[in-house]
Amino acid sequence: METTEWKTSCRIGQKGENAAKILMEQFNVPYQDKSKDKIFQRMDVDFLLTHQNREWQFLEAKARAKDYGDIGLELVTNDTKNTIGWAYNSKCHLLTYYIDSSRKMYVCDGPRQREWLNSIDTTRRRTTKAPNYSNGVLYSHSIMLPVSLPEAKEAGWLLSIWHLNDDNRAFTQIA
Repeated sequence: METTEWKTSCRIGQKGENAAKILMEQFNVPYQDKSKDKIFQRMDVDFLLTHQNREWQFLEAKARAKDYGDIGLELVTNDTKNTIGWAYNSKCHLLTYYIDSSRKMYVCDGPRQREWLNSIDTTRRRTTKAPNYSNGVLYSHSIMLPVSLPEAKEAGWLLSIWHLNDDNRAFTQIA
């Protein structure tokens, strides 16, 4: 993540969670906010969704402040302990990735994203090392994937792209 202050990081994360709520409410998807629940935090899950055709699903909401034309998948959370990042560890069925500056939201299939990530050589991709101040100074490492990446669509994990309307009440699908 491009921010270096934990409070700023949390504020951006909250925007991602709020954007996910707007999208769920737009489509009348019943949900429970689990973002403060320690059990769900360990699973990297923010919301429990209930559907008529499925008993439940997990959704993880991610966000970043600026649009660089890519999305970041965290490979390592804490490089001093080599803690596995959320991109591998999340139990989510759906992942939303909100970018505040462009008001875009990417909706991804969680299991397919993890399956795809396990099938590629991450050492040959552009990665970033960012400070993470949540627990002292440590670094997280993420793989940066261009949103135009045909692999993401072909692999089936990038499901759709949305734009948050100016009234902050609804999204319009753009891809």
